[in-house]
Amino acid sequence: MKHLIIIGNSAAGHSAAIAAREIDSLLKITVISDEKSGAYSRNLLAGVMENNVKFKDIVFADEKFYEQKNIQFVCGKKVEKVNTNKRWVTFIDKTRLVYDALIIASGITMTVPKCMKGSNKHGVIGFRSINDLNDINELMPISNTVCIWGGGLVGLQAAAALKKKKMEVKIIISGNKLMPEMLDENGEEFLRNRLAQQGIEVLLEKEIIDIFGDSDVKAIKLDNGKVIACDILIVNINFMPNTKFLDESGFDSEAIKQGLAVDLFFQTQIPNIFAAGDVLEVSDKIMGLIDQPNSWFKASEQGKIAGINAAASLIEKEDLKAVYEPQSINISESQLFDLASVSFGLTLKPELEGFEELSFVNEDENIYKKIVLCDSKIMGFVALGNTSEKDIFAQLIEQQIDISQIKDDLIDQDFKTDLAKQLINKTCAV
Repeated sequence: MKHLIIIGNSAAGHSAAIAAREIDSLLKITVISDEKSGAYSRNLLAGVMENNVKFKDIVFADEKFYEQKNIQFVCGKKVEKVNTNKRWVTFIDKTRLVYDALIIASGITMTVPKCMKGSNKHGVIGFRSINDLNDINELMPISNTVCIWGGGLVGLQAAAALKKKKMEVKIIISGNKLMPEMLDENGEEFLRNRLAQQGIEVLLEKEIIDIFGDSDVKAIKLDNGKVIACDILIVNINFMPNTKFLDESGFDSEAIKQGLAVDLFFQTQIPNIFAAGDVLEVSDKIMGLIDQPNSWFKASEQGKIAGINAAASLIEKEDLKAVYEPQSINISESQLFDLASVSFGLTLKPELEGFEELSFVNEDENIYKKIVLCDSKIMGFVALGNTSEKDIFAQLIEQQIDISQIKDDLIDQDFKTDLAKQLINKTCAV
């Protein structure tokens, strides 16, 4: 019996396993996770931190689920090495499994620069897994101040949750903007003011150069000489593809530090090995076919294609193979304090001819809206505060409707969605 092994059990890995099982009900499938829990929604960890939801409520595939799908689930074991010649997956305890095809969906990992003093101290933590959350929860009762290193969405969600826990929270970023992948200057200022209202200090254009303490974090030092007392340092920067276990495996060790390169079937340079999700090589193609997932939706879609193609290759049914066709609409929704947010499509204007960006801010009403356009067609949408227009903008993007007739009205606070609906209906009727 052919054996498909999947390394990783988040969005891409889980999706790959389910897709492969649907292709062949008899194929032997093994999913490996270094975590002890089943698959869960990582984007909801901040809600667990706030006690809005329980961890068990964000787990969507436990051991019983895999048992029902006839999928072997190996949890709490870390892969140390892959031998692509002998087709071995070897664990840290030196046990191994033999595969016929392999899907790598190992995601990304947080890395603190090794040259930084104190990077290995207790209290330097990421915020990517339930293990990270457990480490943070363990330290909270004996902590006063938390520093978040990085201005991305995950770090901001952690900051909001910790502030509700009555912690003192500071955010340190090396750039000059929060969430630069989504917000323009108007949106960034709007969000920073909102954080200030909640008592969260944001320090822009600062680098952490030292971490003080004996075995535990006690303070951090910035590049301007300022020292900040700090009991927990949550690192939300320097995420790298989790490919260390592929060193000396047959892959180019230097190349895979930037992620795995794949074709449109999600096959790597080694024919029987596929990859999907955050572990992929980061591409700078604006509307390219293979790009960094950066959303649960994209990672799931990529995992599905990898699972289909890996299974099809094992049962030698080429007609079942699928090609990845990225969706322009992959809605990402989240919450920061009581501020809802939504984004989809292109969230940052490319420096290419024909692209433009429109934005609107009303701080009194807690509203921010940004639209990315190209040749009178909407390519992306971001909203903070009021997200009620998301469905209309999703349709305008999905159907690539020429909005030149209503362009001047799009970012008004009193934008009449009826105008857009009429345009959509008119276009559909043609």
